Amino acid sequence: MMRNVSLCCLLLALSVNVFAQSTNCDWDNMIGFACGAKGRATVSIMHIGGLVRQKKFDSIRVLMHSPIPAIKYLSIRTSEILERKGMIHFSADEKTAINEIKKSMETFCYCSGCTERQLYTLMELFADNSITLNKEIINWVKSQLKVKQK
Repeated sequence: MMRNVSLCCLLLALSVNVFAQSTNCDWDNMIGFACGAKGRATVSIMHIGGLVRQKKFDSIRVLMHSPIPAIKYLSIRTSEILERKGMIHFSADEKTAINEIKKSMETFCYCSGCTERQLYTLMELFADNSITLNKEIINWVKSQLKVKQK
């Protein structure tokens, strides 16, 4: 009996440790609008948001080739929204690259508040538009397009 309890405790400790490691997120590879104790937007959100507000759409498109998965995701999602609005047009090469990136198992974190974090692959986010982050990005891009530059 004691051996079974010890074994259960060991398995529980290992599973908690694996979960903690899988959600250990790098600030530079994270997307969030109000993260951490200070409630700040992440680097990727600030960077892409600035480019949208400045109407530097070609710079956003180039970022789909970034080594940082969070930037790739934001670049492609933002560019797709811009294309639907008729603000940009993808070349055949860009469409091919986007389709390949959408199959990627690269991961990044999505932060939703102080303690909520979710690890996503690019493939799962591009395959499921019902994921909250996908809906939030649409609204965020639209809001960034409305911001007047000083």
